Amino acid sequence: MSNKDEILIWNVARPWNEDQIKLSTFKNAERTLETIESLAGGKLFSELESLRLSLRVFLDATHDLLSSINLFKSESESLGFWDRPRRIDFERLEVRIQRGIFSATMAAMALVDHTRIFSNDFSVEDYQEKVNEGFSKNPLHRFIQGLRNYTTHVRITKSNWVTKSSKEGRSVFFLLSAADLKKWDGWDALSKSYIDSNPEGVNVEQLFQDYSNKVKSFHDWFRYKVWESRSKELSEYLACKRAYKAVNVGSIWNILLSQVFHREGIDPYMYLDRYLSDNEIEEILSLPFRSKSQVDRIIELVDEYGFCDKELRSAVYKLFGVTP
Repeated sequence: MSNKDEILIWNVARPWNEDQIKLSTFKNAERTLETIESLAGGKLFSELESLRLSLRVFLDATHDLLSSINLFKSESESLGFWDRPRRIDFERLEVRIQRGIFSATMAAMALVDHTRIFSNDFSVEDYQEKVNEGFSKNPLHRFIQGLRNYTTHVRITKSNWVTKSSKEGRSVFFLLSAADLKKWDGWDALSKSYIDSNPEGVNVEQLFQDYSNKVKSFHDWFRYKVWESRSKELSEYLACKRAYKAVNVGSIWNILLSQVFHREGIDPYMYLDRYLSDNEIEEILSLPFRSKSQVDRIIELVDEYGFCDKELRSAVYKLFGVTP
């Protein structure tokens, strides 16, 4: 084994430094990534990201449902919406709302399962107490759970639109009929209490607004607790992953600068919009043109992983025609 091989990350104890990660990446990028991902923080981060995706799916499903209801409300105020020739538009929006209820309840309970699995693998302090307090013994949550079971195993629950007039004008609501819901004998005591608390029908919009706010609040707390209790593992993994990405991105930029931009005589200012947002370009243009301060700021914005070393920075100065 050569002296260089002795400091490759799969041959040495942790913690690893940036030079070891850099050398290992040049030696075998695939093995370096596998070694970094095998860290305890690697599995934790991967599972945390998976859970975050599940939360986003639920929140997006809820957002789509609420947007569909708002669209129905808006369209209902347009001329002729309630007339027979526009029945197809009316029915299309109704189906869109029914689909939204189905998708949101399915996503909600999938998120419950995913969160439980995560907590089994990575214990979170006070998790069960929070679940009991906010969900397991909560009528709103138990109703959502029952509604998922009902729509999955019995039939799609049709929400009915109801209009109410007041001094402010006409309002449209989508309600799940309490009488229709009670025809199913699968509701538990808590979900029944939620139905009983809405004798005129369960307001679909209010139901999912309240529930999504509750879920979002819980997961804000849950994520914080994971970060707090597992900060050491996450910090080690993410630092190593950033160092690995810096080597790879730096290599790509070295190739682009030496083999594309310089050789083709390309002016980098022509391509700023490919790498910077409009606001960032405005900031860049507020600095003296082709100045060191301007180029340094461009590097700072593009260099997400700290890949720009002294040699690469000199090449960027040369490309922009700047004398440091």
